[in-house]
Amino acid sequence: MTRAPLDLSGGRPTSGSELNIARQVIVRSGVVDALNPLVDSGIGRPRHLSLLGLLVACQVNALGRHHQAHLVEVARTLNAMTEAQRRSLDITDWDPDVAYHRVERLFVRLCEVLDLGEAGLNEEWFVNQLVRAAIPPNTYPMLHEPAAYSEEYSIA
Repeated sequence: MTRAPLDLSGGRPTSGSELNIARQVIVRSGVVDALNPLVDSGIGRPRHLSLLGLLVACQVNALGRHHQAHLVEVARTLNAMTEAQRRSLDITDWDPDVAYHRVERLFVRLCEVLDLGEAGLNEEWFVNQLVRAAIPPNTYPMLHEPAAYSEEYSIA
């Protein structure tokens, strides 16, 4: 038995400002720099979907009102991006027909890495990093100063 094919069309085009906001949150969080070495494998073919691309697409999807946090929605978001937007996220040779499989494969790999919790890089750390990065720095400066942060005030 096979499931019905996924409809990966119909994604809303991503505006430049949405892309910039999403990228700023992801970059400010530091999760890509910390997790990339653990997610990427030294063997096999190079990824066409970067970790930065996946996480920015998740964030762009989350910016929409009444969004659904489904991987198929992230694949639709990536498919709706322009080629220039995808290139800016280190996404190469994008094929919309295999978008869902690429999103799912990288998401599963990210979950495996976070489940291992190597060097304290686990789900709690990941969520805390993203939440702190989503709060504008001038609102709560103490959240953006590592020396002032205490586990006592953990967000998760």
